[in-house]
Amino acid sequence: MFDLKHQMILQVLPALNQGGVERGTIDIAEGIIKAGGKALVISAGGKLEPQLKKIGAEHIRLPLNSKNPFTICLNFLRLRKFIREKKVALVHARSRGPAWSAYWAARSLKIPFITTFHGTYNFRNNGKKYYNSVMARGDQVIAISKFIQEHIEKKYKNYITPNKIKIIYRGVDLDYFDPQNVTKERSESLKKAWGLDKNGTLILMVGRLVRWKGQAILLEALNKMKDFKGCCVILGSSQGHEQYLNELQAYVNKNSLTDKVKFIEQCQDMPTAYSLATAVVHASTAPEAFGRVIAEAQAMGKFVIASKLGAPEEIIENEKTGLLVAPSDSLTLKQALETAVTFSPAKRKEISIEARKRVQNLFSKKVMIQETLRIYTEFLQKK
Repeated sequence: MFDLKHQMILQVLPALNQGGVERGTIDIAEGIIKAGGKALVISAGGKLEPQLKKIGAEHIRLPLNSKNPFTICLNFLRLRKFIREKKVALVHARSRGPAWSAYWAARSLKIPFITTFHGTYNFRNNGKKYYNSVMARGDQVIAISKFIQEHIEKKYKNYITPNKIKIIYRGVDLDYFDPQNVTKERSESLKKAWGLDKNGTLILMVGRLVRWKGQAILLEALNKMKDFKGCCVILGSSQGHEQYLNELQAYVNKNSLTDKVKFIEQCQDMPTAYSLATAVVHASTAPEAFGRVIAEAQAMGKFVIASKLGAPEEIIENEKTGLLVAPSDSLTLKQALETAVTFSPAKRKEISIEARKRVQNLFSKKVMIQETLRIYTEFLQKK
């Protein structure tokens, strides 16, 4: 669909460790190469470097993860050098520190500069707001949801005109998150690893163990469900938040929930984890910029209950592919869970079809790549 004609596209980000920004960078690099272009990524490196090499992209290590003003200025000179040497045609920045270096380099060499606004980048003073503003200074600014678009227009109106913003939702790999690919062997293996009943009800919550993700709200809801006989798995790393994990475990022990709640640090087979769930909960108490867990779960045909905050309102069709509930309200969440676990097989199948169809149309990796490459092509043709 898009012919980038051997054009070199540079993406800059702090590092290449696990995360949505990193995953999106690799997906777009793959799309660039398939469209006939050359993909260059510059970062401080990380464990995902081999994936870039595997798809045929080039990676250069620079300390773009630094927020030191001196290093950012030095990175500007380094980036400008590499842009010239590699004959880069367009720069795409995905984080603030690298974006400042890339912004100056692209402007000095008069090549297109694109940004992706991945979060709300909160600020408490004008200095921090100015630092954040680089993400609104692109020739085109990609917002990862309507919620983020509105945030940019409200908070950074002095740095951008609305027609420069384009919404491109984060993309789910529908080949990886495909219910048809989860075998009985994979399901049985994960059930055994997690100690789950063969056919029991499973409520699944996925996300880092940080207070605003709302794990405590889910536990309060479960405590109110006196007739609940299933299991709840809270899946996520507690690294750096061990005190919060201790609080959650103390609540579980105090309220006799130990036979109903399991804390799992990590899972290498997320499609199978979602496939085992009766319902997936996303109980954030602060607005989400997107909500990849929701889209992944719905790609697996799952009913998702989420807080009515931020981008989840755009992903879920309320009362059709999921339920939106008031944030920090354990009673409403309890009622939503009771609704979800009592669906008939026919109702569950109907939800599954509609949920996956919605992800295919709006939140797929394919759509994300196509829309991003469309922007690249338009700016390269202008250039």
